Amino acid sequence: MFQQFFRPDGKFFVLGSKAGDLIAASVLWLVTSLPLITVGPATTALYYVVLHSVREDREGVWRAYFRMFRREFRQSMALMLLYTAWAAACFLAGHLYQSAGGDPDSLAAWLLRALLLPALLSMPYGFAMIARFENSLGRCVLLSLYLAFRHPAASLALAALLAAGAFLVYLQLTLAVFLPGAVCLAMSFLLERVFRQHMPDPPALGETPESSMENGGLR
Repeated sequence: MFQQFFRPDGKFFVLGSKAGDLIAASVLWLVTSLPLITVGPATTALYYVVLHSVREDREGVWRAYFRMFRREFRQSMALMLLYTAWAAACFLAGHLYQSAGGDPDSLAAWLLRALLLPALLSMPYGFAMIARFENSLGRCVLLSLYLAFRHPAASLALAALLAAGAFLVYLQLTLAVFLPGAVCLAMSFLLERVFRQHMPDPPALGETPESSMENGGLR
């Protein structure tokens, strides 16, 4: 039993290889996110690598990461700027409300804070969708919002995973070399399960495949 476990193709080396890939993906995400404005493209590339390199062993981490980073740079950047503008508008509205003498614990103040929820809950779907499907930015945003509220349990679980990862990195900064990839891996199981529910069934023999969600090409 132990000999099989430590064989080159045994579980020990397979798990070690997966852990190494997650560390490599996490480091790449950290480095390419340093300018801050590139967090969106880096997140799209991270999800693609976790899905295709770590889970499916289709191609190497480094090659897949930079190929996706370059390919979807513009759309991922635009999506990140959209979410940033959304959050900034919410914070500005709250600040103006309080500056005008509004009660920070009033219903209106909480409603202004609640406007952040659509962005926070739909964001994971947005970047994962760019990595998985070929869609316009507008369709990607609309589908992300739809999925976020169509699957509230999954959306809350995704938000909890992100919060837990950020909190652990806050407690121990060195975890940042592993946790981005690990958290993304955990999130991918939830996201892919949601995506599969909205993808058409495999076509019958002789039919034309439509392997996309909402007519966007599947990567």
